[in-house]
Formats: sequence, C-alpha cells, structure tokens
Amino acid sequence: MVNIATPVFDAQGDRKGVLLLSLDWQYLTAGLHHAMSIDEAAQPLLVDAQGTWLLADQDGAMHFGRHVATEFPDIWEVLSRRTRGQADLGGQRILFQLEDIRTQNYHSQAGKVHSLPGYHPWRLGIMFPKPTLGSLLSQDLAPLLVMALLYGLCIVFGMFWALSSYRQRFLKQQAQQYATEVRDLYEHAPCGYHSLDADGRIVKMNRTELDWLGYRADEVIGQAHYRDFVTRETRDAFEAAFQEVQGQNQEGSTECELITRDGGRLPVVIQATAYTTRHGFVHSRAMVFDLRERKQLEDTLARQAMTDPLTGLGNRRYLQGQAAMEIARAKRSGQPLSLIAIDLDHFKHINDEYGHDVGDSVLQAFANQASKLLREGDVLCRMGGEEFAVLLPSTSSAQAMQVAERLRNVLETSPVEVSHEVTEDGWLPYTASLGVTLVMAEEASLKPAIKRADRGLYAAKEQGRNRVHWQAV
Repeated sequence: MVNIATPVFDAQGDRKGVLLLSLDWQYLTAGLHHAMSIDEAAQPLLVDAQGTWLLADQDGAMHFGRHVATEFPDIWEVLSRRTRGQADLGGQRILFQLEDIRTQNYHSQAGKVHSLPGYHPWRLGIMFPKPTLGSLLSQDLAPLLVMALLYGLCIVFGMFWALSSYRQRFLKQQAQQYATEVRDLYEHAPCGYHSLDADGRIVKMNRTELDWLGYRADEVIGQAHYRDFVTRETRDAFEAAFQEVQGQNQEGSTECELITRDGGRLPVVIQATAYTTRHGFVHSRAMVFDLRERKQLEDTLARQAMTDPLTGLGNRRYLQGQAAMEIARAKRSGQPLSLIAIDLDHFKHINDEYGHDVGDSVLQAFANQASKLLREGDVLCRMGGEEFAVLLPSTSSAQAMQVAERLRNVLETSPVEVSHEVTEDGWLPYTASLGVTLVMAEEASLKPAIKRADRGLYAAKEQGRNRVHWQAV
C-alpha cells in the first residue's frame, strides 16, 4: 500500500484534521504493461535504488520484493552504472532511465516529496527479446512482403501529402499555435522559471518571476546576475546550490529571499538542474516557488503558540521569551525590572455562580482594562486560569507599587457589563489581589521573581484580598 497524508488548515490557519489517501500499489502497477504500449514479449522494469523489484507479481522471473542486485547482477550492474540508455544482455535488450520523484518535476508549491532515505532514485524501463536475423528469416516471407509494400505505399503517400502547399500551411499554423501555447504556459506559469549561464547571468526569465521582482525583461535578461536579487543573508545558500548545479550532481535546491524593485523581500525556494552538452555546462534551468503563503501560515502558527486565545494576551511561553530579552537589557543598562503577579478574587465562585461564559467575560474585561492602563513597553500575559503577570521594564519598586495600586483601583471601580439575567442591574463587580517584586540583576531567568511575586500575591489574599503586597527577596 502507498499512504499519502497531509494536514488540512482552514482560512484562519486552524488545523482541521489530516487527509489520508491509501493506494493499492498492485492495482496501480498491474496495468503498466498495457499503459507502456509494449508487446507481449516485453516486460516492464521498475527497481529502487537498493535494487529491489517494485512491480506487482506478473509472468516472468521477477516478482515484487526480489533483489535484482543479488539474483541478476548483470542487469543491476548496467542499471546502477548509468542514468539512462540501453544495453544488451544475452538475448535481452534493456531500455531504461532514472526517475527521482523528489526532484524531477513532481513538486508543488506546498512542499517537496519525501521518502525513506536510500530508496531513490528508481530505475524505469522495459526488457524485450533482442531481434536477430534468424528470427526474421524464420518467419513467413509473404506477410513481410505485404507489410513492406504497404509501408512503401504509405511513405509515398505521406511524402506527396506533406509536399502539398495546403498541408504545409496547415502544419505551419499548427506549429505556431502550439509554440504560442507553450510560450504562454511558460510565461504565465504559477511558478517562476529562469536560466543562468555559468557566471550566474540571467539568460531567460518568465513573466511570472519578472512580475514578482517588478522588472521588465529587457532590464534583466542578459543584463543582470541573479545573485544581485538575492538578499545578503541568504546569498551564500544560493551560491552553494548554484555550484551544485554546475558540479557533478547537476542539480541543487535552496530557500532564499529575493529583493524586489520596491525594496520588499520575497521568500522563495529554488530547484534547479543543469542543461549540458558534450562540451559541458550550458545553462541552468530553475523553478522558483513563492513561499509567502507558507511563511504567513508559519507566522500565524507561531503567534498562536505564543498567544492566549481567549484574551489575546501573550501566554506563559511568550512571557518567558520576553523576560529573557528584558533581563539581558536590564543587565546592560543597569535599569530596574519589576514584576507584578495578579489573581482575580473569588473567580471560582464567579464561574460556579454565573457560568463559565460570564467568567470568560470577566477575564476579557480584565485584559482590556489592564492593557489600557499599562505602558506600550510593559508585558501583560495570562499565566493560566485567572492568573496574570505584568513585566515592567525600567521600573523601580516604588513605581511598580504605584502601577499595581492603580490597576487594583481601576478593577475595583470597573464592573463587567453582563445581561440582566445574570445580575439585577446588569453589572458584575470583581477585584484582584496583586504581588509585586523586583527581578534581581544576578538572576538568569524570571523563575525566582515569579515565585516571590506569587508569595506576595498569597499574602495579599490572606490579608483580605483586593490588596497589593510588596515582596522583597
């Protein structure tokens, strides 16, 4: 069986599930003999990089899973030595070529094809009896003569028809139409295409990639080096991949960023192969895929991993990341760094008495009130449940106590608007207890300060709640 799986996301970037497609390999390969339009004496050939026969059971010496490299070393020696060609082994003739689904024309903008290491590339081909003069002479000559006569008549008729002016005009129109369609497909493909000479100068680029970059063809083709459009941060990766294309592998791929005409940055993945002749490298042929949608999805997922979905505030993980930066900044500048731990009073009673929907409204109201009161550089996060924390850069202990007291007073005087079914007047009051401490200069993380602020928080609750308590070291 061949199993193909991919995660499914909705337009908001939320993962909805996994799509799984299972294919019967024996059913897929059973019709290969007919699909290749070969006669009954011939046999399809499909072998992986380890020499394992991959076709479903059929008549002949080969069966699925048999090791060609061990049982038929002569055949394997021919297949493993070259990428394509033909060879005669005894009375058999083999025509074959390499196919690598990971790199050869099977990509989409979603990503690459992945497989277990060591199983690619595959060898695809056919084996058939080699014709001999004896086999031809052993046949009845009458059918051969009739076939030769018919063949000769067909050739004469074909030459006469091809030389007629009507046929030539018709063929010319067809060729022009086909060339126009191919060129339109190249120019307006959903991915970019370009070719570079040995120095990296652009010799060809389709309209799609030109539009991405914001240039005309006459400004780029034959005039510019592609590396000039690659950002300085990703240029080394591009150069390494281009060297691989010119090297023995004759292919390479990399992710990099391109600089557009207006100064913007375009994240792309480039997959290139070499076009060569017997004289050597001529130019590269590259496909370029726009990664902006993928990068936006990655950014969305990263933000979701750092954000509390109910209040929109940063979560505990976000606070840890911000704290690492603020602690380092405080050490460099010598400025104080303060922390406030906040817990909403009797929040369990609110949930039990009025329901979790009302409890969620209280949490959201607190987040809005606190965000309005704090400065732009202050970091407000939800630690979980009804617990919150505020990191105050460049704030002394006295200043932090003032901020905490203002926040406590605002909450006390700002009830949450609810329906009249919840309370008689449609308002629900609530308060909070707060613990305040300083982050010490010698502390490498926020963990010790959180513990101190929590102790101050518990002290405020023990003293009657709706209070601010300073917690020293």
